[in-house]
Amino acid sequence: MSVRFEAFYTAAFQTSLNDLDRIRRRIITNYFVIGFVMFAGFTFEAITWMLIGILVIVLFVMFYIRTFGISTQYYQQQFFLRIQGSIGRFLLPSSSFDLNRYIKLTELQAAGLIVHHPQQYGGRNMIEHAVGDDQIRIAEMDIRSSGRGEDGKPFQRTDFSGIVGVHAMHTGIANPLMLVHHDLLKTEPDPSIRRKIDDHQDLVAWYVDKEAFARWFSPSQLYQVVSFMEAANKQVFISVFEGGVCVAVAIPEKEKFRDAGLWTKANQEKEIRSLFETYRFVSEMLLSLNG
Repeated sequence: MSVRFEAFYTAAFQTSLNDLDRIRRRIITNYFVIGFVMFAGFTFEAITWMLIGILVIVLFVMFYIRTFGISTQYYQQQFFLRIQGSIGRFLLPSSSFDLNRYIKLTELQAAGLIVHHPQQYGGRNMIEHAVGDDQIRIAEMDIRSSGRGEDGKPFQRTDFSGIVGVHAMHTGIANPLMLVHHDLLKTEPDPSIRRKIDDHQDLVAWYVDKEAFARWFSPSQLYQVVSFMEAANKQVFISVFEGGVCVAVAIPEKEKFRDAGLWTKANQEKEIRSLFETYRFVSEMLLSLNG
């Protein structure tokens, strides 16, 4: 357990998550109660042919939801506020949190993370932090494409799903400097400027100006990127472009904890630590990359 995560994962925070789990269990119980009543009511109606069974169902469900109901949407909002929102405030103390905002497509296109117009583009859970005249924004993004390939066959793919951060600033970099896990990009940039990274076979770079790349990406920062990828088993994208710095971490589809599912326990130290360390890496890289 890292020192910073230990400072974040306090008893008060765990109490908040345990309360969240009580809300989650109550919603599940409500579904079971309503389901049982509906089953019993329809069974009664099927046997007796009396419509009173349907009426009882309708009245009971209306009364039960009005009296005891908690919406799934409420649980998800509380999940995001208590977990992602708390992580954001801990790592960037003066930050704000918005459930519905996310990073604009044009910024990610300028950074080189996305080079086309995807069919599905969305996100959530924006963490926004002011740094002097600059702005740091971090959000969960989900970007998908579909269509027909060169062979004419239809395809669907995930272009990117994970955490993306942008530090808006003037860099003076006309041609983006990109450092990427070799499997992350679905559409690669110009192959003529693709470079290997010595001693780091999982990383590749795209740049025109070698001196500018060395100025922005020091050996210690390369080591930090590699260490995170090895420890977290996640793919990383970093770009320095004219409008700022972009740092993205792809999260595998199988890691569903951040989606706030009802069947997933909220107070899971391992899952929260993984999410925390991802946000920590993104925020620290955004703050440290300044050329």
